[in-house]
Amino acid sequence: MLIIAILVSQFIFTIGHVPNRLYKGRYENWQAVWNDQLSLFISGLFLTAYFLLTNNIFIAVGIHALSNVP
Repeated sequence: MLIIAILVSQFIFTIGHVPNRLYKGRYENWQAVWNDQLSLFISGLFLTAYFLLTNNIFIAVGIHALSNVP
């Protein structure tokens, strides 16, 4: 059940980034969409792992925030 919850939450995490990416014009074609969504899904899995290992959501939020810095 935990694995299903993780996969569903990562799907939502990934899809949640699409409007911002479309607004900023980051997608040139469908391959770019696929690659970006796959990398977001994998990074979300890592953030989930950090949360599960530390039981501290602020570490995952901090890592996510630092990854957004250009």
